[in-house]
Amino acid sequence: MCVINNNIMKTSANSGSEELTILHRGTDITFNVELEVLYFYRVAHLIYLVALDGSEYPLRQSLNGIKTRLGTNFLQINRSVIFNFNFVETYRPGIKRDTLELTFRKSIQRIISGKIKNLFTVTREHLGLIRDRLDSEIQGN
Repeated sequence: MCVINNNIMKTSANSGSEELTILHRGTDITFNVELEVLYFYRVAHLIYLVALDGSEYPLRQSLNGIKTRLGTNFLQINRSVIFNFNFVETYRPGIKRDTLELTFRKSIQRIISGKIKNLFTVTREHLGLIRDRLDSEIQGN
């Protein structure tokens, strides 16, 4: 079990799936990270977890600290966002040079549609990894 300030990330012994337990308003909330967490994002110096139901929870951890504790399905797409690629279908060229825009699974379109559009833009420093990952998944299907 790994303690992240008031947030606890642990691996369940039964299923082998990674779980994240956070303290939110005096209540422990546990997420199956691969199935219930869409992404983590940073605004100013605050980090938030966005759950599959669209709920947002503040975390006391840096984005880099969170990234090191997540499985391989979570990839950083820009300076502010780490996204769960279980919910990404493909990508297309971005509006700006050397960027990509992600295309999401229909099951999360409602949650994503209300967000700032460029929040999910893949920037230059992350292009190669994201392209390689999605291209290999598309070819594998």
